[in-house]
Amino acid sequence: MSSWSWFHNVGVAAILVALGVIGWVIQDRQLALVLILLLLLAVFVVIGLGITGRVSGAWIDERNKMTLSRLQLIVWTVLVLGGWLTLVLRNLATGANDPIAVAIPEQLWLLLGISTASLLGSPLILAGKRNQRVSTVEANETVQQLEGTNVTLEPAAPTSRQLVDAGTKQLRAVGAVEVRPRPEHASWADLFRGDETGNAAYVDVGKVQLFIFTAVLALAYAISLFGLFAGGDAVAALPALPESMLALLGISHAGYLTTKAVNHSAQD
Repeated sequence: MSSWSWFHNVGVAAILVALGVIGWVIQDRQLALVLILLLLLAVFVVIGLGITGRVSGAWIDERNKMTLSRLQLIVWTVLVLGGWLTLVLRNLATGANDPIAVAIPEQLWLLLGISTASLLGSPLILAGKRNQRVSTVEANETVQQLEGTNVTLEPAAPTSRQLVDAGTKQLRAVGAVEVRPRPEHASWADLFRGDETGNAAYVDVGKVQLFIFTAVLALAYAISLFGLFAGGDAVAALPALPESMLALLGISHAGYLTTKAVNHSAQD
């Protein structure tokens, strides 16, 4: 549960101050870039820790599950914002003319738009499945596979579409959407599992494909960004992404959302 305190307020403020100090003081742009990327990631960690009590809290959604759409949006936000901020702070430190005039290529805006669309589209798709009445037998089997123990699910009320653990009364499904009782039950394996009572214990190939595409493209872009900062030459823009890779990522996102839209649970 939420454990936000003054410690988290101070932590976020300290990280923001450290971002400015590092970008201003450290002359090695590559070193500054690495430190700024780590500090931006630390912002998400501190906020997630304060709200959910877990270091990985920023990756956990309202179902108490880790999601691929959150992961990729955070990764691209850190990379793009970190690169831009490093250049701007170094320009300010060296007294460059118009220091914030660092161009962000159109491909990066499209990339962030695609990632944001997935983050918004996933809950909308699942929202339509919350009203389905699914097989309690199948839901039982799925939760038992996830937990590794015998679990009995039952409707929260005679006409309810919510399924709860008969023993603990903890919510385990809303319609066809499998949920977890608390944030501490989230797992990194959720990034690769299905979302429904019919497939939450199995590999979702669409998620695996999107994860691989995102990881490869993010790594390639991080290396390109790091190489751009070598030497002392002026840099006026962040590196652009190849349009072919952007198209592949867009297709992978479309497949990810389409797979999520298909029903994977037996109806009651």
